[in-house]
Amino acid sequence: MQLWLSESAIFNLFLVLFTGSSMGFDVAQRRIPNWLNLAGMLGGVLLNGWTGTPQLLNSLLGLGAGMALLLVPFAFGWLGAGDVKLFGAVGAIFGLSWIPRLCVYCTVLGMLSA
Repeated sequence: MQLWLSESAIFNLFLVLFTGSSMGFDVAQRRIPNWLNLAGMLGGVLLNGWTGTPQLLNSLLGLGAGMALLLVPFAFGWLGAGDVKLFGAVGAIFGLSWIPRLCVYCTVLGMLSA
């Protein structure tokens, strides 16, 4: 049986829907709902786990590293808890190896939008 969408297309569709929904909630309500962050975390782990155990572990490490990286700015009040959970979900989607690159991209985009 052939899939209608390839694995990478499913991954990209999930990523666009999740980040777009998060951005929409953040702009409209100045908050990102917990259910949306949880869906992003679970979706990222499940999509990566579907491709194999090494990717599952990479996803779990990305989730932990993404949240841990933003705990200090959160403790100083520079970020909200939704932002920390969002970066954890994005870390779960992309995996551990992307965390440094994503941090730079998010910092630059945050500075440009401020």
